[in-house]
Amino acid sequence: MTLIELLLALAMVTAVGAGLFSAYWMANNAFEQQLSGSDVQYSSRTAMQWIVNDVLQLAKDSEENSIRILDEGKKLHLSVQYIKDEQIQCAQVEYYLDDNTQWFYRDESSKPALPIAENIENVNFCYNYNLDFLNIELMAEIAGHSFTLNSAVTPRVEFP
Repeated sequence: MTLIELLLALAMVTAVGAGLFSAYWMANNAFEQQLSGSDVQYSSRTAMQWIVNDVLQLAKDSEENSIRILDEGKKLHLSVQYIKDEQIQCAQVEYYLDDNTQWFYRDESSKPALPIAENIENVNFCYNYNLDFLNIELMAEIAGHSFTLNSAVTPRVEFP
């Protein structure tokens, strides 16, 4: 084997190795982007489910409005009733977005604020008083990929 053949073989092995590494890197990068995208979608759906569950347990008081939209649709305030130890309990719950950290929080009056979703770019609440339903829009973004989740829910529970 001559020196030229050896250099040619080494160049071919290097080219094949670089091609394999490039394919591995692109596949791994695509996998990580899909994983982070699915994490954002999961946390957005989880946050939406928290809101829906609380709206379904709204207090139906004629004196007190149980749904309030604050900060031009950026904050949701709910008066929630639930049964604990065979007693009807009331709680004040707020949902809001911290613009500095892009964390979405659930703040119950008797407990510390709980972060329920991350990478939330924007949130919008809109309540239709005539039809008695709440429209919720969560927009999440990570690594240049955006995801928007919309839902509408109406309160159903009435306590005696």
